[in-house]
Amino acid sequence: ISGLEAELHSKNEALIAVQAQKDTSRDEDEVSYLMTSDLSNEVEQLKRDKDDLEKKLEAPIQQEFIQTAAAIPTEPCKQELLDRMQKDANNKEEEIKIGQLTAELNEKSRITDVLYHQIEELKKALEATGDSKKVFALCFRKVNGLENACKDKDAAIDALHREIEELRTITLETPHGALPAEGEHITKVSILKSSVTSLIRTWNFASFGAEILSMFLIVLA
Repeated sequence: ISGLEAELHSKNEALIAVQAQKDTSRDEDEVSYLMTSDLSNEVEQLKRDKDDLEKKLEAPIQQEFIQTAAAIPTEPCKQELLDRMQKDANNKEEEIKIGQLTAELNEKSRITDVLYHQIEELKKALEATGDSKKVFALCFRKVNGLENACKDKDAAIDALHREIEELRTITLETPHGALPAEGEHITKVSILKSSVTSLIRTWNFASFGAEILSMFLIVLA
């Protein structure tokens, strides 16, 4: 019995040792399992965080890509855009030309208004002087009459000059006793000189009057 008890005790101790070893091994397994679970959970969380970050990063990139792709026109859109740009350029050029033509038209209209105003003033001046046409005709007739009178006076003056010259010639060629009395000769010469002077004054006045009338008519015309 002692031997059996000793062997049983020994076996119990061995069993206790094995059980203790099993418990230790189980504890280690549990710790390993817990650690592995924690690591797995952490890895999964990191994966989820990574996915979230990738999604957050991809969203703006995708949006920018979509906007860029939308901004890049396709071939039909490119042609439409070019046509629109060409049309805008043509419209701009037409606007510039229209502006220039409008400025020229305004300037010509201004000049036309000035000329029209001058024409109206000339018409009024002509209407105001319309009654003086008869006066002009009368003045012309008077001028013609004065010119004819001047011609007649010129002829008379020439005749008197010739008569004076003839008297001088007669005086030089006639003997002293055959000449008329000195007082009579002097009186006749004085009368001739007075006539010549009077005719010259009349002619000068007529010429001056004709010149004044001509200038007056030119100014009024």
